[in-house]
Amino acid sequence: MADKSHPRTLKAIRETLCSLGIIFLDAEGSLGSGLRLDREKSFTILFPSGMELETLFTAEE
Repeated sequence: MADKSHPRTLKAIRETLCSLGIIFLDAEGSLGSGLRLDREKSFTILFPSGMELETLFTAEE
């Protein structure tokens, strides 16, 4: 099946993911391309300051 994605759409998706802290990695040696999370950037954007990470994963009583 042919890829019919519009280049502007792909660019917008990539820019949005990058703004949320996703880093796109080029293929390296025998490893294919991939993604990495910029923890500092992504946590700053996704979780407001003062929000403790532990509270996100604590079961409610």
